[in-house]
Amino acid sequence: MDDIKAYTRELKALQRDYLNILPERLNNISTLHQSLIEGSGTTETLNNFIFEIHKLAGSAAMFGLENVSKAARGMEILMTDFDGDPESLSSSLVSELEKLFQTLRESVPGED
Repeated sequence: MDDIKAYTRELKALQRDYLNILPERLNNISTLHQSLIEGSGTTETLNNFIFEIHKLAGSAAMFGLENVSKAARGMEILMTDFDGDPESLSSSLVSELEKLFQTLRESVPGED
């Protein structure tokens, strides 16, 4: 019984730590996202963006933030399917990316 209580306390501490760093991670993703939609992103920016949203999708699911995970996963799929120059994102792709990013922001606890 004590092991379960200790495990539960540790899990809650990990969740609290995750929620504390989540705004910083979202800001990093936002910076990459902004570069891409403004047309100033490079291939490295695109790869970093995909990698960061991939990590967010997995970690958010692990900590029970299903809507955050789904939005990040949608962005990951959208951008992984994009096979072109990051400076030439179509307006429809940018629009879809914007919708998903807004959903992501709205899904993060404490973000407005």
